[in-house]
Amino acid sequence: MIHAILCLLPLSASAAAGEGRFTIPFVTGRPETQAFAGHPGWIEAFQRGYGPGVCARIEADGSFRLPALRKGGPVCLVAMFDRIETPPVVVFDWSYEAGGDVPIPVEYACVPAGYPERWDREYRARTKNFWQTIVARGTQIYGVTFFDGPKIIDWGNKINVAVHAGSPSGPLIPVANPGPGVLEFVSAGHSDHEFPRIGWRHGDMPVSTGETYAIRAGGYRSHGGKHFELDGFIRPDAGDGYAGGQAFIEGRPAGADLCALIFGDSHGQIVENHIRSEEWEIFLPHHRPSQAWAQSFLAHGVSLAGITFWGATGGAQPVTGEVRIRAEGPWGDLLKPVKVATGRVSPVRPIIRYADTPVPVPGYEDWYRLPCQLFQVAYFPDELALVAGKTYCVEFIADRPVMLYADGDVYEHGSAYYEGLKVERQASGRMTKHSDRWTIAMNIVTYALPKGARLSPAQ
Repeated sequence: MIHAILCLLPLSASAAAGEGRFTIPFVTGRPETQAFAGHPGWIEAFQRGYGPGVCARIEADGSFRLPALRKGGPVCLVAMFDRIETPPVVVFDWSYEAGGDVPIPVEYACVPAGYPERWDREYRARTKNFWQTIVARGTQIYGVTFFDGPKIIDWGNKINVAVHAGSPSGPLIPVANPGPGVLEFVSAGHSDHEFPRIGWRHGDMPVSTGETYAIRAGGYRSHGGKHFELDGFIRPDAGDGYAGGQAFIEGRPAGADLCALIFGDSHGQIVENHIRSEEWEIFLPHHRPSQAWAQSFLAHGVSLAGITFWGATGGAQPVTGEVRIRAEGPWGDLLKPVKVATGRVSPVRPIIRYADTPVPVPGYEDWYRLPCQLFQVAYFPDELALVAGKTYCVEFIADRPVMLYADGDVYEHGSAYYEGLKVERQASGRMTKHSDRWTIAMNIVTYALPKGARLSPAQ
């Protein structure tokens, strides 16, 4: 496999061409950073214009070694981690020739050294609700990754996250465009000493730059009204913590920071659509495999940044296809450049929670088993211009039939298309678990400003 060939040697102190590692702050606002270790995934590097990228496995120590480029010049990186711990990471100003660190953009991070042994020993706390106050540096919050402890009950933890204005006692900020069943909070999937993540799409959780917000992460709230406890981790602040806020336990200041990651748009990238949570239904549509799939979206940015999605191929043989962007829908004008995406084995995600909803298509049972394949493409700022407020369509034309993963947590601003036909409901009257129609499980990211400019200074 590709990653067995590319990552035989450790990353040296002076990185060679195509070598790098993903990093994260220990604490937001502090200069020290660390490797984003323990989070394997895939990175792809694209050059300007038509064509495929070059790919490497992100190893457990956060390092990667990209193969030689087909031509010289700058690259635009796109990366996803196996367990979907972050939104897509798109980096356009990384030097292939020099190599080096790739910082993961965050609004807030507290990831102290020593996970998991030291965390379990020194930082673990159990309660029904944790809060972390932060000062917004951008205009949107897109996701929260929470580090949970061992499962409280046999089927695992199931965190839910909400946002309050000002403090834990401040008013709840409702989800602006709630999906089916979403009220004041969004739930993650079942986890056990893992990295559950929930998210919001663009416009669902707007914030005001410079204002304080309290992010709440709590244990499972059952339909019967029971509120489960949750193990989380808080790092004591000895004058070296997050300067913009602190952790609270059941509304009481803890003199510490909550071990979590919070993602937003201060780095100048808009998450138009993404998998918000696997708590909502990830499934394979009741269709036979096809070479033609599409998903439309409403643009809020000025140019396209990156696209990632998953597909099932019925085996390990990779699928390659063109990712085309069209105005309006699959019938609209083709915009250039066209990129080429090749499937990379995604060993653990997305997980099909309801494997029999809808029922598998007879004769294609192998398509419903892991591993699936991850497809990624990336664009430089202004390489593929968009007009904010206009609808565009992502079209994937594969070299052989593939079944793309779908999401029952419907993206209201766009529609899925199967072989050029708009999907109004599941085939043969078989509904998804939460919605009559569905969205392709696709992450779509745009640049907010020309030249990929940030919304606020880097920290």
